[in-house]
Amino acid sequence: MQCERCGSESAGEAMFCRSCGARLAGDPDELVAAGISKVITGDGFLMVAVLLSVTHTAISSLLWLLLLLPAFYLFGQGFSDVFRAAQIRRKRRRAEIERSPSHAELPPPQVSVVDIVTNATTGKLVARPGRSRET
Repeated sequence: MQCERCGSESAGEAMFCRSCGARLAGDPDELVAAGISKVITGDGFLMVAVLLSVTHTAISSLLWLLLLLPAFYLFGQGFSDVFRAAQIRRKRRRAEIERSPSHAELPPPQVSVVDIVTNATTGKLVARPGRSRET
């Protein structure tokens, strides 16, 4: 995997660049998959917590509150992974656009815009035969 900041190559599983210490982007598809699995796991914790809150036993009165901690932690981690994947995709698209030829590098058009406007305006001003200009 190549670092976006310094351009050095890092191992495939590395999270940080060994040269500059920047966080490596990773594969957006893998990030989305990991994020979705974390959200689903957090949803499982939340469902168990809700079921325990409905039951009225001595242990369930405190346990359901404790199960909310991993549930919301996993929700946050999952959504963070999904948003980071979207950010990586936007950065890569922006880099591709910057690498593509810009409009300034394209050859100029063969027809002048001034000629088109002048000809169209002149064509409208030509008097039609048989009509007089009386005001």
